[in-house]
Amino acid sequence: MPSPDEIKQRRKLNSAFLAGERILGIKFRHNSQVAFIGTDGIRCEGWIVGVGPVEPEPVYTIERCDGGGDEEVLESKLELIVDPHEHLTA
Repeated sequence: MPSPDEIKQRRKLNSAFLAGERILGIKFRHNSQVAFIGTDGIRCEGWIVGVGPVEPEPVYTIERCDGGGDEEVLESKLELIVDPHEHLTA
């Protein structure tokens, strides 16, 4: 069972992730649009809605845009399409 300090740290990291902050060891941010090859071998797109565990490689929960439900995808299998937290300049 995690200690109170570990629980506090997890909550802090979760809040930072949901706010779109950059977190050491996590390449992609919450709500980023990504592409990946689904379990059916077809390219899929979706949005990052969660991450964890992060060791040995982060596993992201992706909400598929085709209505196929959520899918767990390794960081190395994701391609960034849009990071909504990046400021675009004209």
